[in-house]
Amino acid sequence: MLLTIALVVLCSAIVVFFSQEFSEAIKKFFKIPGMKLFLPIALASFLAAYYELWVLWALLKLKAVLYVLTEGIQAILPFDTADWLVAQILLLFALTIIPVVLIDLWSVKKTYERFKRPYLLSTVIWIVAAFALVMELPAV
Repeated sequence: MLLTIALVVLCSAIVVFFSQEFSEAIKKFFKIPGMKLFLPIALASFLAAYYELWVLWALLKLKAVLYVLTEGIQAILPFDTADWLVAQILLLFALTIIPVVLIDLWSVKKTYERFKRPYLLSTVIWIVAAFALVMELPAV
């Protein structure tokens, strides 16, 4: 226990003492062309592979929530022909538009500027939601 505390204090002291050198090294690392794109993708891939069971569990829960929402939309539709597909399309539309509009309104209220990347955010939300709606998870 004392050894762990001593090592944490020692490592923290080293990080604080050499913080300027660490920040310069990180800045040089990110000046490499393409690193701002490659590093987040590599980190996300590593985390998804390392925590595969947790990622599958989260995707399964997301799929269950999306199915419940789709069934709720399906229940209020006045027709029976292709109501499941229409409910999924309406759900995808609502999931991609409503959060972006809310973030934009909040951003305008707080900073008087529009949200800078609404298309990117709605595209990512749409891809994740569409993937969750159509995927079939293997038996774990």
